[in-house]
Amino acid sequence: MAQGKKTGGRKRGTPNTATREIKTLAARLLNDKTYLRNLRIRLRLGEAGPVEVMLYHYAYGQPSKKVEHSGKVTLEQIVAGPASTDEDHG
Repeated sequence: MAQGKKTGGRKRGTPNTATREIKTLAARLLNDKTYLRNLRIRLRLGEAGPVEVMLYHYAYGQPSKKVEHSGKVTLEQIVAGPASTDEDHG
């Protein structure tokens, strides 16, 4: 690839056709009454697998992930860099 220049592939802003088709197919499947009825059965039996989750991600997007911590670090301390302690100075 030329440095700083796009030399091939889709033009900027052009949606990926395959992704759009998969998203449409997943949404169609997840809205199918027979599929939903069978999904409920598999969920009750504990037999629903990771494919079920993946279909929801394709159809509706992956939920945002929150990062939480229990430490006592402030944003200002993170921006300032590694903390120095009194032991460092004396």
